[in-house]
Amino acid sequence: MEVILFTMCKNLSILGRYDHVREILREYGVHTDKMTDERVSAEITSRLERAKLTVREIEDGQHKENSDTSHIRMEFDGQMAALMAHFKFQIEPTTMKATLYAHLVARYNREIKAKIAAMKKR
Repeated sequence: MEVILFTMCKNLSILGRYDHVREILREYGVHTDKMTDERVSAEITSRLERAKLTVREIEDGQHKENSDTSHIRMEFDGQMAALMAHFKFQIEPTTMKATLYAHLVARYNREIKAKIAAMKKR
């Protein structure tokens, strides 16, 4: 919304309609009464660039979230493959309850830790 608002103000300032720009900025909460036209124009440019930066940061964050989600899915698939190899049976993720899966993971971890401990004793 801010990008649209300040782009609109910038276009109005290019047309020399500083009275409308001041009115919009006043409604937005910016006190422009003592500012020159050049200062109002600089304020608009500054706020527009900050708004654009915020939009870019939000878009980058969403892109990162999407890549994090795919990474989590890959880790889950790898864990499920390890469980299936260890217990020698197929796991159907659409029908298995989360609690049952969690118990399988806990049992797998206990058994692997026991194997490591036994190997260290030798």
